[in-house]
Amino acid sequence: MMHGRGKEVWANGSSYEGEYEFGLKHGQGTLVFQDGSVYHGTFKHNKIEGHGKFMDKANGILYVGEFLDGKKHGFGYLENEI
Repeated sequence: MMHGRGKEVWANGSSYEGEYEFGLKHGQGTLVFQDGSVYHGTFKHNKIEGHGKFMDKANGILYVGEFLDGKKHGFGYLENEI
């Protein structure tokens, strides 16, 4: 069971590097998705939750703001990165 900082890489090319608590992603971290999209920010009990930045690789859109249960929620803004 991971506790502290660590890194995971999955067979599909996705990866996570950041903080763990009792084996769950918890605290600050970076999650790189299979399609190249990247989330950098806060995790809570294995879910994207709190403040972070999500770069949608397919659309070239950056969202900076709040997340709840893995979804954009609350205050935030979008920027076109292309």
